[in-house]
Amino acid sequence: MGLLHPETTIPPYSLTLSAGSQDCILGRAQRNEAFTSQEWWRAIRSQAPGARPFERLLGAYPKGLLLLALTRPYLDMIANELAALSDSARDRVRIVGTTQAQMLPQELRLCVMPYDLRLNDADKDVRGTTFDFPARALAHFADLVKLDKRIEDPRSHARRVRLSLAHWSAPDFKPRKRIDDNTLRRNIRELKSQNFSRTTALRHLRRKLGIACEQGRFMAAWGNK
Repeated sequence: MGLLHPETTIPPYSLTLSAGSQDCILGRAQRNEAFTSQEWWRAIRSQAPGARPFERLLGAYPKGLLLLALTRPYLDMIANELAALSDSARDRVRIVGTTQAQMLPQELRLCVMPYDLRLNDADKDVRGTTFDFPARALAHFADLVKLDKRIEDPRSHARRVRLSLAHWSAPDFKPRKRIDDNTLRRNIRELKSQNFSRTTALRHLRRKLGIACEQGRFMAAWGNK
């Protein structure tokens, strides 16, 4: 749908960029070659020619700060457009939710705020899942700057994030094992026989059985069994 206003009415749809999901748009190309998220974004933009949406948004709010909370697939989709912004516009962009700034175009790396697994500190109210990490980072950053009278530069904001997290601790990480689709389906059948709900089953797989499973992949497997 592109970049939308929160109150824009849209039709129901089921599409995602999450690889492995039956609704992943990248698997629906009508050709025998790679189809990237960047191509999908360009195709959406071609339906509404004119100023690029982020350029237009920043132009409409010349004194505003643009906060983007994105998982990596969606950030990759729009990265080239953000990198093409003017220097002055890009100075008002803050990206939260990714911990891999070095993988982005050089122009965007200063825009990425240095959030990491310390956001999952067990003693803090903002802890949560990997899935909602970008939203939690957004809430933390918005609270950090909400009383500012002027927009600071990206380096100053990054420094404030680092200072804010300086005394937080990342929880101990226990790596989860990956399983193939057949094994996943067998696990799901067993959990269903024990009357697990879909939500509690995914939590059980991850926390009790130590299995790595992306939410979209799990949902698709659950629906098929």
